[in-house]
Amino acid sequence: MAELGQAESVREDISSVVGKIMNEKWNTQLLALYGPTPQTIITKKPINKVGDLAGLKLRTSTERQAKVAKIMGASPVTIAFGEIYTSMQLGVVDGFITGPQNMIAFKFYEIAKYVLRPAVNSTQSGFMANRNSFNALPDDLKQALLDAGLFVSYKALRDHVVLNQNLATELGAVGVTVTQLPTAEVINIAKTARPIWDEWAAGASPQGKELLQTIIKKLYPSL
Repeated sequence: MAELGQAESVREDISSVVGKIMNEKWNTQLLALYGPTPQTIITKKPINKVGDLAGLKLRTSTERQAKVAKIMGASPVTIAFGEIYTSMQLGVVDGFITGPQNMIAFKFYEIAKYVLRPAVNSTQSGFMANRNSFNALPDDLKQALLDAGLFVSYKALRDHVVLNQNLATELGAVGVTVTQLPTAEVINIAKTARPIWDEWAAGASPQGKELLQTIIKKLYPSL
């Protein structure tokens, strides 16, 4: 599960590894990498501990989301995003995973009143340039682009903080409650999810394996 602070604490490590791979494999210069865009569990009933998810039918959109749902005791269900609203109404699913901003955009607050934090997963975004074109620039322009990329990364972090604050207000206005799992519960989930990470690492590059270990040590040193 990823939060803004966690993402920022490992951003430089991720940028370093991703930038090196992009340079070596795709002749590309990474200028900025930022995130996260979180996806959270949204339900009809409040979730105050992991045990509250036991037996719930939870709509997931990826294989790894489904695996995370299973380790938390839920039953993953595959349905199209456009079918979430009616599926919740009909009881086909009891909850779903999506970005909390979609509660407002798609009026999901009409059929679900609880958003669970921290996020289940998040994505990274960024900017890049052709390496040959970047190298052809004068040194001062190269540095200007790198500085601009760093500025974009910091601004994205600030924008996400503001977005979350505004979103919390908007969700409260339509009767949606945001609940936060206790730290101990999150750590237990991380421990239980370790096999999923190891499965990913088995097919990852050496840099990917090293990066995963770096992230684990920074975010979950007790694992």
